[in-house]
Amino acid sequence: MTLIKDFDKLHIGLKTGSLTILGQVPFFFVSLYLFKKSIIERIDNTYFISDLDFYFVICVCFALSLTWFLMNLGLTGIVVYYVDKWMGIQSELQDVYIMTFIYSIGYVSAAILINYYCDAEFITLILWMYGFIVARILWAIGYNQFILPIITRRIN
Repeated sequence: MTLIKDFDKLHIGLKTGSLTILGQVPFFFVSLYLFKKSIIERIDNTYFISDLDFYFVICVCFALSLTWFLMNLGLTGIVVYYVDKWMGIQSELQDVYIMTFIYSIGYVSAAILINYYCDAEFITLILWMYGFIVARILWAIGYNQFILPIITRRIN
């Protein structure tokens, strides 16, 4: 029980960040199973806890989950910054982390589903996933720096 109490005392960013990162590890494990089954088949089924391949796969899934979370956090931070600036409000930090949680899980689920039905390979999945987030970040910055000021000048 003390672990739960200690976890409850953590900052909202650490709580949602760690839960999001750990919650996405199974998504990336499933994506490895669906798109790169040869890596999963190397894990020994009977003694998987002592198998180094198991830890390799978990580390890869954790690294993908961590980078995925950080990119989604950056995207959410950029979007919230511009929305707050445009609306003249100040969002709470917990709102940013909650939106990041929703974006992260939603985007990874959609990417796995779409690439599974397209019979894509694992590298294609990773390129599309991270490419989508990079494109969204560039779009958010570009739209708010260049397009939105032109639109608001024409309206006023």
